[in-house]
Amino acid sequence: MSNERETKEEKHEFDFVLVCNGIFSIPKLPSLPGSEEFAASGGRVLHSTEFNDASIIESKQVVVVGFGKSACDIATLAANTAKKSTLVFRQPLWKIPRFFLGLINLKYVLLTRFSEAWFPYRQMGRLETLLHTLGKPLVWAFWRTNEMLLRLQFGLDSCGMLPEQPMNQVNCQISIAPPDFFKYVHSGKIQAIKTSIAKFIPDGVELANGQQLQTDIVIFGTGFRQELPFLEEEYRRQVVDEDGNFNLYHYLLHPNLPQMGFVGYNSSLYSQLTSEVSAWWLAEYVKGNLLLPSPSAMYQEMAADMDWMKTQYHSVVAKATCITSFSLRYTEQLMEDMGANNQLGVWKGISQIMMPVDSSLYNKLRQELKSQRLRKVKNSSTNEPNHCELEVGS
Repeated sequence: MSNERETKEEKHEFDFVLVCNGIFSIPKLPSLPGSEEFAASGGRVLHSTEFNDASIIESKQVVVVGFGKSACDIATLAANTAKKSTLVFRQPLWKIPRFFLGLINLKYVLLTRFSEAWFPYRQMGRLETLLHTLGKPLVWAFWRTNEMLLRLQFGLDSCGMLPEQPMNQVNCQISIAPPDFFKYVHSGKIQAIKTSIAKFIPDGVELANGQQLQTDIVIFGTGFRQELPFLEEEYRRQVVDEDGNFNLYHYLLHPNLPQMGFVGYNSSLYSQLTSEVSAWWLAEYVKGNLLLPSPSAMYQEMAADMDWMKTQYHSVVAKATCITSFSLRYTEQLMEDMGANNQLGVWKGISQIMMPVDSSLYNKLRQELKSQRLRKVKNSSTNEPNHCELEVGS
């Protein structure tokens, strides 16, 4: 009896398809020479997504590759669990403490409308335009002050982990520092080496700087590939360009694929919120409640977004799926598309600008919009004037 699993192809027709596999679905695992010899000698090579049992690194020599959130989390865990923890990375990235100076919760520093205003935006309001023109010296001082706080709190200069790029130009690469990570780097509990792996050797790895490390397990925290393997090549080339950049209107639709929507292709500090509001937007689109621009206008908007990101960040951040620097402005643009253009400013008082975002306000506003639509439908069905007023409470 064959052990091979038989696959059966089935075809179904749908009115609309939602793509929800996101930007973290296909692990990126580098192909390096010598991996077979390393495995034959008892070594293990894993991607961070495959590391789900801490017991496998107990009393082992572990090399972790990368400097993102997963890589640093695993290196910190290995420092407490494994025989030896080594972190190999190409470039250090900015890390944020859960508490600035050990006192102020990061949400009061980075998760407010006030903090988002310090990032430029392609479609800025009057005050933001003023801030990023006449107020440029103030913007510069704001970011340099934040960088100085992190340099002092983490001791970045003394441990050789000061990032090369300014903090305001790498927004989607910023992540929260694991507790004790920099403490372990300073003490040597985590051996941090700025280089890359050139190849595997029977009992470990050889680095690009010529150094050889004995190791039992190598864990790659090297991120993900952003692909759409299920799309026909004709459409895949339109959604993802030759550089791997995603081209989607509002990060949700492609003009030439009007019956397919993408949820989760707008990575941000508020991914739950942006994805939720995106789902609302797509639901309204499917119902026919949104008045969208013509396909040519959508293409122009997509091109303008891409050009702006290339100019602002000198490369396309996270393959044009990163909206960290304008997450709230983007979310409110979606709400405006759904009919909330005159109500959003009502609850933007000083507390809402300076305090962490209250996501429940968006849900309250959505419920008001749904009630408004129901009243319109009721009025239409009874031939009454199609008029209503929308009030949004505080």
